[in-house]
Amino acid sequence: MTDHDDNQSVASDLSTATFKTSFKQDLLKAIENIRSSGWPSYLKKMCNVVAQQMGISTTVHADIYKMLLYEKGAMFKANTDTEKIPGMFGTLVHCGETVIYESSKSRASCAGWYSDVTHEVRPVTSGYRWVLTYNLAINRSLPAPSAGLQRSELRPLRHCIRRWLAEGSERQSPYAYHVLDREYTEANTSYASLKGADLARVGALRQACNGLPVTLFLALIEKEEMGDVEFDPCDLQYDYRGAMGEYDDEEDDTSYHHISEVYGTHHKLKTVRDLEGVVVASEMGIEEDDMLDPDAFEDMVGEEEYEGYMGNSGPSATHWYRLGAVALVPHDAIVDFLGQSGTSYGSSPFPQAQISYLANRCSRPNVQDYLLTAMIDMFEEALPKLRDDPYLLTDKSVVSNVLKAALRHQRYELVEETLRNLHSTLPLEWYSWLRQWMMKGDREDKTIQRFNKLKKGLTLAMLSSGGLTSKFKIITYLVPLPKDLPPGALPTPGPITEWTQRMLRKFLGGGGPRQVTKDDGSSIVDMALYFEDPILFLTESVVPVFEKRPLAPGFRFRVLLQLMESINKRLLSTSEGQNLYRTMALLLIASQAFDTLRDATLILKEQSKKKARTPWITTDRPEPAKPANWSVPGLSCNCGDCQRVTAFLAHPTQMSGKFPMNKGRRHHIHNRPDGDHVGCTHQSERNTNPHTLVITKTTRPQELKLQRWLERLDHVVEQLSQFKAEHLATLLGSDVERVKQLGKRQKGQGNLSHRLAVGEKRRADAAFDVIDLTSD
Repeated sequence: MTDHDDNQSVASDLSTATFKTSFKQDLLKAIENIRSSGWPSYLKKMCNVVAQQMGISTTVHADIYKMLLYEKGAMFKANTDTEKIPGMFGTLVHCGETVIYESSKSRASCAGWYSDVTHEVRPVTSGYRWVLTYNLAINRSLPAPSAGLQRSELRPLRHCIRRWLAEGSERQSPYAYHVLDREYTEANTSYASLKGADLARVGALRQACNGLPVTLFLALIEKEEMGDVEFDPCDLQYDYRGAMGEYDDEEDDTSYHHISEVYGTHHKLKTVRDLEGVVVASEMGIEEDDMLDPDAFEDMVGEEEYEGYMGNSGPSATHWYRLGAVALVPHDAIVDFLGQSGTSYGSSPFPQAQISYLANRCSRPNVQDYLLTAMIDMFEEALPKLRDDPYLLTDKSVVSNVLKAALRHQRYELVEETLRNLHSTLPLEWYSWLRQWMMKGDREDKTIQRFNKLKKGLTLAMLSSGGLTSKFKIITYLVPLPKDLPPGALPTPGPITEWTQRMLRKFLGGGGPRQVTKDDGSSIVDMALYFEDPILFLTESVVPVFEKRPLAPGFRFRVLLQLMESINKRLLSTSEGQNLYRTMALLLIASQAFDTLRDATLILKEQSKKKARTPWITTDRPEPAKPANWSVPGLSCNCGDCQRVTAFLAHPTQMSGKFPMNKGRRHHIHNRPDGDHVGCTHQSERNTNPHTLVITKTTRPQELKLQRWLERLDHVVEQLSQFKAEHLATLLGSDVERVKQLGKRQKGQGNLSHRLAVGEKRRADAAFDVIDLTSD
């Protein structure tokens, strides 16, 4: 063990006596961990991380060089490393710090650098720093990587990007897509999942773009290609000879169809992420002209959906090809890039994922201006659409996050406009957060300054159209009553309380809202608690609204109920409150037409009774006729294959039909009978080429109707058999004669009236007895 690095460190000689006992134990324990069997695999994992982070596409191995122990004040002067082993290109330091050693974290970490990079270790401020130093190397037959070599190789690339950015609005492509070599899944489309040359390329682009006004995004780029394929004569082989069986969907049609004439090509990005792995958007449309290599998908075998000969059209196919891609987006084009949805706002949700991403990025303290500008521009463009159709907003946190970011960066105009248009879409908890934001710290003057920045927007929100109760709830979260504040919370400053009182008076000004609800009755009484003299507020503001609402009895009764509850809870003066209650009750009695009122509970009970009686007050149609032949309704699809199946189903005597066709067309027909409720079986015969779909009729709709009718008849007879004849005659009156006909459908049936007369409860027989309810 070395206590200092020769000629490079200013470290004191350490003796065992200088160690505290606890530190010695920790050190010995750490050494034992290194000797354990798990250390080599851990070191190998670290080498993989080094290769990935340093942009090295070959295997990296690490050889132990030294173990260093630094005490307080010890440091490592700036220097560059020399080659100590063949193939060495850098140094790996495993220690208790990150790349910048300025704190005292205890977790293990590592730092690596190229040998030609100047590096230093800052002085230890307290405790000890224990370091394992490794020499990093690759196969000696390969050229050793270096920082200088990378910089020289990246210089032409960086120069090319700078020239492209300098073109500004005259750029031929506003952004560019570089297609990678590998196909990645949507789940592993990230910088950490890049492999081989893809990692090296993206790493090079990342370094070349460092400091330039351009941002990189990773995505899965998908090309969709549609067109005609060569005609297959087997598609025309049809006959109606068949046998029974079931469709076999496990048959594998391995043939791949080359598209001979392309009539449609589309490109889009799927699962767009930034280099930190954060999802930016799930899907975005792009233009082929913006791809640096439009031929990247040539000679690829993609996913296929094949449709054979359909009678009126020849065979066709759709192919999908997918590869990883990196997007280079200039800062001045970030809004256009993120706004690529492929369709207009009117037919698809607004890009809330992109706006949410920008809002989260802008919530950081040191956000770049272009991101903040992009968030504001995109949100302002979407604001009118959200105002007209709030249901476009499926993630309620988006607007909250945008406003939080805007407040952090003092963009009060955006907050004002959003509160004016979207105050009702914000969760109530956001207004609690807004109160905390205004009242952070303990200086009341600062709180009032922040409130004044928002007062116009909040006033517009409170005076906009909307329900009285919903706006009052916002008040209760933004300016809660003193009794509702948590212990130790700062009281509401006077100017904010005065603003609240003005808003509450305006709620009820001019005779109050046009429409009032039952819930408004509770809210209108609770508003009085915000005033020093609540009885005066109720008398001056609430009573006029109460008096002018004779057609809203639910609202008026709720006002009286809430008033009495507030008196009982000692929230209002007992004597004054009771006098006010009597006054308002007399107004109600004098103006309310009580003869027109009905108890809502009774109305609901009547509705429930009606629903309960409905299943019993039913009639049935006459007995359906038996089907005359085996002609059954056909399929709803009008394609050529389905029309042939429909012709077979309509045939009055033919029971089975055979249809030779490929797998895709068989599967199309396989799903149709079930969806159209056609009673038949379907299977594939494997002894023909192509395989043959065999359809066999099993049931007819008329048979099913008759069967269900007979089942209902069985149920009726069973229920009636539980009544005595005289009771049944009393209940049904003259209709009892119709009941006697129920059991006369077959010869040889017994007398149901005998069973009814004795009053025994028995299950109805399969063959019904004849009922004679006129006998004793």
